[in-house]
Order: sequence, then C-alpha cells, then structure tokens
Amino acid sequence: MQLRAVLFDVDFTLAKPGPDLGPEGYRRLGLEYGLDLDPRRYPEARLAAMESLERHPELRHDEELWFAFTERIVVGMGGTPPASRDLAVAMTRLWERAQSLKVPMQIYAPITRMFDLVPLIEQCPDLDVVIDHMADCPIDRPDHLEKLLVLARYPRLFVKISHLWSISRQPYPWLDAQEYAHRCYEAFGPQRLMWGTDWPVCKQWTTYEDTLRVVRDDMPFLNDDDKSWILSRTVERVWPFSR
Repeated sequence: MQLRAVLFDVDFTLAKPGPDLGPEGYRRLGLEYGLDLDPRRYPEARLAAMESLERHPELRHDEELWFAFTERIVVGMGGTPPASRDLAVAMTRLWERAQSLKVPMQIYAPITRMFDLVPLIEQCPDLDVVIDHMADCPIDRPDHLEKLLVLARYPRLFVKISHLWSISRQPYPWLDAQEYAHRCYEAFGPQRLMWGTDWPVCKQWTTYEDTLRVVRDDMPFLNDDDKSWILSRTVERVWPFSR
C-alpha cells in the first residue's frame, strides 16, 4: 500500500516547523544525536540566532543559511559540533522529504512563530503547507494576525479557520473570532481556507454541530461557492486521496 497523505484534524500534526518550534522539540531530537539540550536556554539561543540573521540582511534564505540558523539555536542550548550540525540538517531536511513525497506539511504553531516558517517555505516552494487554527492568534491582539496574513504571498500556503470557539471571548457564533476568519478570507480567498472539526477537543467547550454550523450557516460574508471550498474542496485539493 502506498501512503499518499497523513491528515490530522485535532491538536496533533504531521510535523511542526523546525520540525518542532519549541524548546522541548529541540531537546527530544537532540537526544537522538547524543546532545543534552537545555530547554530553558531556548529563548535566549533563538534570539541570538535571529540577531545574527538581522546583522546580515543581504543574505538570502537559502538552505545553508537555515542550517546555520538552526545550528546556532542548538549550540546556544548546549549542543556541540559536529552533532549540532547534523541535528540542524535533519530538522530542515524533514521539509524537503515531505516535498519530495508530496505530503502536505501541517503546522500547529503560535502566531508569534509565523516568521520562522518563511525560510522553510521558500526552501520548499512545491510543498503545500497548512496553518492550523489561524495560528491561534489571541483575540486581544488583532494586530498580530498580520503575521499570518502576510504569508498569503506564498501560493501553496493554506489556513484552517478553526478554533473559533477557543479564540473567542464571546458566545456562539463567536463574532469576535469570526473577524479573524473574515480577514483570512480576504487575504487568502476561500480556495485556500478550510474548516476543521477540532474534534474531540471542542467537546470540552462547545459541540461538533456548532463548529460546523458556524461556517455553514452563520458567516454572512461567505456565499455558497465559498462554503463549498472551505468545507470540502480545499481539503480535496491539498489531500487528493482519490488520485
């Protein structure tokens, strides 16, 4: 049997960028390379790596630059060469492997990490990338949603307009979070948006029926063709199981 795609529709993903944007992800992968990385040093290490990139704005986001950036984080967390380099390459090559297999990369990462995706997206231009839950942008920081919206310039990046019930501070139909969905709609268009059930996590706060109903019946900015894309056709485009 040939594996054509892997799809998770709850808070489990095929991979997270880097492949896991977070200190525990680095620590876990570090163990496979004999490195005892300190998660507490991750924020400082990542900031130092970012500052290094900013001092060289003329550099392109090519493969070697991304390897070096990731290795700086690993070293900042206590890693040492040559294992630090091997780990950095492995973290980046996951995206290349997904691209070669035509397996979409599904990302569950916070809005503050959207910039980190840019080098990987540019390195793998033929890879479909799906951002979960509008990157869980906090409802009291609508300005931060722009970090996601600017990624609309990448034609193979898609967004799930899910988690409205979690992002919102209002009762159904979660109009404050709907504003985020509307902004995503204007930036990406319905052909690059998709619904997500959030099941079974949603059952703690709402119902499966309402997570569907809000898109099907209670988003006035969507027409019937938009709903057809968001509820099924975009998913079929990204995960073409019938092929």
